[in-house]
Amino acid sequence: MATLAQPQRSARPQNVLTANPDASVVEAARIMSQHRVGCLLVVSGQGHLIGILTERDIIRRVVACSRDPGQTTVADIMNRKVMTCSPTTPPASAQRIMARYGIRHLPIVEGKVPVGMISIRDVLARQLAEAEARLSRQGTLLKQLESAHPGITRLVTDSSGRVII
Repeated sequence: MATLAQPQRSARPQNVLTANPDASVVEAARIMSQHRVGCLLVVSGQGHLIGILTERDIIRRVVACSRDPGQTTVADIMNRKVMTCSPTTPPASAQRIMARYGIRHLPIVEGKVPVGMISIRDVLARQLAEAEARLSRQGTLLKQLESAHPGITRLVTDSSGRVII
């Protein structure tokens, strides 16, 4: 059965959703749907990360193959090769791992225990926040320049639209 584990640290405030490898795909899909997530981390009885189950795994390895999701276990279809990072991994490094391996979910682990998750949405949100902050700083600089040197930020063009220097 899929369970909810409490993380010690996380990329964002959240619970780490986990599944027992013996749970049925139906049980796992219900948990994913209920919590609106695209994957579950599969953990051993000791709480160690042993796999990951994604929506794509369910589609490709169950639905597309006409397998019975009630009789198919998480262990039957999970990905056992899981790329991970640690809580101290810089965000840019985590992003490079995700890009290099073409993955949308990157578990954060301490030892072998999952403590968080970075999703592609987290990466995109971070990139957007950084771009907005950069634009804000540039706008502030332009205002300061204009204040110190009136007219410097206005381009003067000729009748054909070329900038006059």
